[in-house]
Amino acid sequence: MFGTIAVLAQLAISVSASDTVALDGVAEITVRVTTPAGIASALVPPPFRPFMLVRHRLSHRVEIDLHGQRRMLAEHRYSLAPSREGTVVLSPFVATAAGESVRSAPVRIVVRDLPHGRGGRPAIVARTRIDADALVNFRAYVTPETVFVGQQARYQLGVFLDESVRDRIRRMEALAPDMRRVMAYDPAQPLEVLQVTATGGRRYEAHVYQRAVVPLAPGRIAIPPARLLYSLPLTFSFFSREENYELKSDSAIIIAIDPPAEGRPRGYSGSVGQIRASVRLDTTAGRVGDPLALTVRLSGEGNVKLWPRPELNIPGASVVPAGDRVTLGADRIQIRGAKDFEWVLTPERDGELIVPSIEYPYFDPASREYSIAQTVPETLSIARGALATLDSARSDTASRLEIRSAYRGELPAPLYSHENFWLLLAFAPAPALAVLIARRPWVRRRKRTPAAELRRMAAQRDDAMPAAEIRRVFIAASAARINVNVAELAERSALPRMARRAGVSATTAAEIAAMLEMMDRAAFGPGGRAPSGLARRAHDLYRAIDRETRPLGRAGSAALFVVLILLVAGPLVAAARLDTAEEDFMHGVRAYRQGHYTVATRAFTTVAESAPKAPDAWANLGTAAWAGGDSALAALGWHRALLLEPLALDLRDRIPLNGITPRELAVLVPPMPPRALILSAALVWIVCGLWCAVRVARRARATLQVLGGTAFALVLAGAGWALDARLQGRDIGVVQRRASVHVLPALSADTAFFLRTAETARIVERRGGWVRVMSARDEDGWIPSAALIPLERD
Repeated sequence: MFGTIAVLAQLAISVSASDTVALDGVAEITVRVTTPAGIASALVPPPFRPFMLVRHRLSHRVEIDLHGQRRMLAEHRYSLAPSREGTVVLSPFVATAAGESVRSAPVRIVVRDLPHGRGGRPAIVARTRIDADALVNFRAYVTPETVFVGQQARYQLGVFLDESVRDRIRRMEALAPDMRRVMAYDPAQPLEVLQVTATGGRRYEAHVYQRAVVPLAPGRIAIPPARLLYSLPLTFSFFSREENYELKSDSAIIIAIDPPAEGRPRGYSGSVGQIRASVRLDTTAGRVGDPLALTVRLSGEGNVKLWPRPELNIPGASVVPAGDRVTLGADRIQIRGAKDFEWVLTPERDGELIVPSIEYPYFDPASREYSIAQTVPETLSIARGALATLDSARSDTASRLEIRSAYRGELPAPLYSHENFWLLLAFAPAPALAVLIARRPWVRRRKRTPAAELRRMAAQRDDAMPAAEIRRVFIAASAARINVNVAELAERSALPRMARRAGVSATTAAEIAAMLEMMDRAAFGPGGRAPSGLARRAHDLYRAIDRETRPLGRAGSAALFVVLILLVAGPLVAAARLDTAEEDFMHGVRAYRQGHYTVATRAFTTVAESAPKAPDAWANLGTAAWAGGDSALAALGWHRALLLEPLALDLRDRIPLNGITPRELAVLVPPMPPRALILSAALVWIVCGLWCAVRVARRARATLQVLGGTAFALVLAGAGWALDARLQGRDIGVVQRRASVHVLPALSADTAFFLRTAETARIVERRGGWVRVMSARDEDGWIPSAALIPLERD
């Protein structure tokens, strides 16, 4: 639908829009407003309901019409996401300029529901175009293209095989790309095989792989192309040679938008989906001081794994988070399941204990509205306890891990990371070399400056020296005095001009020009002899240049002043950053001690991001995450803190809570700082250099001792560097969710074993979007790189 609605003498508007759009697609509307050049226009759009505005772009340009008149064109592009099927009629757009207004016609858009493409087939089969000239087609598709952050989209890979190659193809392997900024779910049976008829009646066999993906941040997310590897025999013989092929799919694009701010309920923590809530207690009666198990279950559709823990406050009882469990449905590609959050509830007084209704706000992407899942209140009958009522503060403190209360800031860089350290080691053999050189006779030759050479020439007879030599020495002395390069004075006018810039008067500059002209005539004339008194006059002119030229120390003083300012400002800026980080750190400590683990985790995360080499921030981040039920983040924080402080005993006691044994941890992160080995190697190297100098001074041989000490220093340095590389964490990762480890880096490869959440694995090899890992049980295999959080410190 495209039409010019109204054209006035000073203002015109035109609207073009999509006639039909799928329910999971995006409708594009383009509005063009034309005005005379120099006159600005304004556009008032209509309400877009039941659409949601995804993007608005505005551009301006000047055009010349058929009559040669310049006109200003303002182009508005709107991207709208539909919320229901049916026919939608939008009100007219209104444009105003210079007191005039014009309205467009209503915009009519038909929204169709196509959830699975035509005939219930996957969208990649129903909507992608197949090249009928190719025997093998490889396509990638994402549906829907525009989703909310936390809403599921389907990533589909389709391999279309012509009937002529279907039975001949060998070793077909699809390699999925590395999906960043999204969370991917693999279904139990991801592969579908369908029969497809392309344009022209050509039949294909379609192999479709589907994966559920959930964007984690707003913006345009580009999924890189996938790769397809396959082989075809050259003949129909079983023993025929093969020819290998590789195809790449198109890039898949996901547009992720934040849920709307309008209507957002209080306490909303980012959950997206269709959620139901329920509460369960292990008993209906209890006693004061006896702990009970309370479970809140969130079930429905959505990114179940990332649903945050609801807030829980029960008057008359203390509650401590105990953990969570995720159960996913394996029957459909749609992500659905349940997440159970557990608490330990301890009654503090007898009588009737009421567990109030728990409210859990979430955003429903199907209706584009916020909703609240509520539980039914539960009642407990609490009897008197045989013991005294427990103090809630002491009970809560006893159930928590200790936290570091002092912030030491970032650890200073090790001594061996500075250049001066290596310069010192480079000068270790210097004493021995100095002794060798001192034993050799040598004559010191004093280099004469051009000014001194010119003064010497002025004291001699002119007829004894050539004019060219006087000219060369005069120019060199003047260049040194005015602080320029001799090569810049190749032209005759260069020296007077540069001298003027250096502060020489105009009279002296004129004398310099006259002197150079005289020297050129004498140097390049017949005989090349200097006129009488040329060297003496050149020396007198140089003295005038020396008197009038500005001193050279001013620039150095300014540079020194700038350096002093930087030296003063640097510590002030660092102190300001330290104060801010320490304030956030203490805020996290207070929140942790009050039981607000989510707030404490956010505070320590802020400190760790601003100061990545602060072990206290990483250690407390791991402790707060563990108390909040996030075992993967706890393992990440504790391991990064241990990489910074390999001798920290509190960290080596807590990391085994995630299932790793102390022996496996010692192999993964050795309890030894590398600086001890490297500094010992440096000390041995310096001692060898001094010992060599002593032996050379005594005219004794020290070959065996020096070689032995040097070899020992190299062994220590090599061990220290290897340990430092290990503590960088480049080849260590934490599993952020339970992952299947495949035999080969392919989506359809067999599963070798499973890695549990928060388990630590060593990275052996990287290949595209896959990494080969080695578990603590010496099992190796391939997993997607998105399932692993690297521990690299820098």
